[in-house]
Amino acid sequence: MIITLTLNPCFDRTLTIDRLTPGHTHLVRATKTEVGGKGINVSTVLKNLGIASHCTGVLPENGSRLIESELNCRGIADHFSHVQGEVRTNIKVFDSAMRNMTEFNEKGHLPERFSTADLIELIERMVLPSDTHKVLVLSGSVPKGMDHAI
Repeated sequence: MIITLTLNPCFDRTLTIDRLTPGHTHLVRATKTEVGGKGINVSTVLKNLGIASHCTGVLPENGSRLIESELNCRGIADHFSHVQGEVRTNIKVFDSAMRNMTEFNEKGHLPERFSTADLIELIERMVLPSDTHKVLVLSGSVPKGMDHAI
């Protein structure tokens, strides 16, 4: 079983403009919002390759239904620990003329009541004793307030 861990899920909102000029007002030509977070992205790639995975991690309550609904639509199994707060939003600006992306990523955060011990317990619940092959994918950013020594 492959388990992907997402500690800092997000909504990636991409705005397409003609040309980014700092200090100016820009007309947005197109927008696209996608569910993201490195562990979720890994599970999505695995699914596209025909490999099953189980997506877990920490999911702020405000925005959680949209993320879980999208994972369900993708056919990705998930089991998140819900915490208070709001899913972060990252803004990406695609400059059509220069063909490059400028990103503004929110840090995200965890409430004080969530600890490293809670995270270990969450992972342990995901690993079944009958699993002979286990892979845990740890990727992405660590939210503000979480011990980086995980």
